[in-house]
Order: sequence, then structure tokens, then C-alpha cells
Amino acid sequence: MLLFVSLLWIVEIIDQTVLHGVLDRFGIIPRNVHRLWGIVLAPLLHAGYGHLAANTLPLLILGTITGVTSPRSYFAVSAALYLISGIFIWIFAPGNVVLIGASALCYAYMGYILARGLFNCSFVSLVIAALVWTIYSPTIIGVFPHTSPANVSWQGHLIGFLVGAVVAFLQGKKS
Repeated sequence: MLLFVSLLWIVEIIDQTVLHGVLDRFGIIPRNVHRLWGIVLAPLLHAGYGHLAANTLPLLILGTITGVTSPRSYFAVSAALYLISGIFIWIFAPGNVVLIGASALCYAYMGYILARGLFNCSFVSLVIAALVWTIYSPTIIGVFPHTSPANVSWQGHLIGFLVGAVVAFLQGKKS
């Protein structure tokens, strides 16, 4: 997770200092088939250092918890959360906007950890889910309309959270 977050910072530093924010236009444009590649690029791009800073600690904490609690499936789970969230954002988010940032991935990790605590039914998973809920429950409001600033996609937060929960459910069904 540290490598991924370092990559995000390197991309943002280059974008801000060398490219003057030009990369931000390469995010997700919902339902634009010519911009499907935005699904892969959007989580790597941020609207400035403040935006990236807001995602850094949750990514480090929630991504690391996912890696520690699901070491064998960590990369598959992370890839699923990353790509499936992006696909559903591309399908369901409002059009005529460019969506960037890793907050959907943060919410996906949170949804995954919380749902895994319920579906895994182990004491450790429940305790970890309870701790994550205790720390991050104030941010859950970001999945509701009219609770986020106008330039923040509550749809992306909601989609990420739901994708995380569904991936945890499906993973639990396989075990």
C-alpha cells in the first residue's frame, strides 16, 4: 500500500509542478466510451495536494488492514475494488464531469472490511470491523447526496462502499 500511495504522490507532484494539472482531465467521464481508460487512471489522479492528502491516510490504513487480514487475496481484492468501482462510477455517475481521485477506493476498502467482519464471522474480523467503524463512521455520511461539497462525487463514495461490501460477501461465500 505504501508503494501505491507513493505512486499517487509522484504522479501528483509531476502533475502539479511539471504539467500544471493537465492530467486531471484524464479521469472518468461517465458513459463516454472513448474515455473508458479513465476507469484505470482516475484513482491515480487528484485535484491538488489537499485532495490527495485527504485520501492518503485512509488508503494507507484501510488498504494495509485489508492486506494484513486477507494476505492471500489482497491483490485480487484490491484489483476488484479498483476496477469494479471505476466501472460502476462510469455507468452510474452524473455525466458531463471528469471524476478523479482515490476516495472510491478508500470507501471500497472500508465497505470490504466492515462487510468481511460480518460475513467472515470470526472474532478477529469483527473486532477489526468494529475498530474501522469507530474510526471511520463519521466519513460514512459522504455516501449520501447533498452531504458532500459540490465537486465531490458522493456517487463514487457510495459505489465504492457497495462494491467493497459485495466483494467481501462473494469472497465469504467461496470460503
